[in-house]
Amino acid sequence: MVTVRFAVEVDRGTEKLAILLGKALTYRQLTASKHYQQTLGGPVTPVILAPPGRRAAQIAREWQEGWPNGTGVISTPVKATLADFGALWGHYLTLKDSPAKPMSLLGNLIPSVDAWAQLVRHWIPGDVTGGTTEARQA
Repeated sequence: MVTVRFAVEVDRGTEKLAILLGKALTYRQLTASKHYQQTLGGPVTPVILAPPGRRAAQIAREWQEGWPNGTGVISTPVKATLADFGALWGHYLTLKDSPAKPMSLLGNLIPSVDAWAQLVRHWIPGDVTGGTTEARQA
């Protein structure tokens, strides 16, 4: 089993850019000090949901200054959700790159939404044991 950790920030466009820079610095400091490793068992990927328009670019500039090699990603609420597959397969962009690059929340764990669909095709919603319809019928 693999565990991924996300810290979701919902930006409504009301915070000053200096606050966003401070958040990036804080994520950087907590990562460097191994705080997330000690408290959560591993690194955290900040996921920022921003309003459409120029705000995402403004956030990215602050992020690049505060945590230049950070792992954060950004999207809008609409682009972050992929029909039938939800937020894990939404459209996200890296915060550290200029220009930003597309990035999957699952990184290289699962190569594509098609591979994900194959993995979960027999999944039973609500079943936390890992059983599938086929396994229960056997």
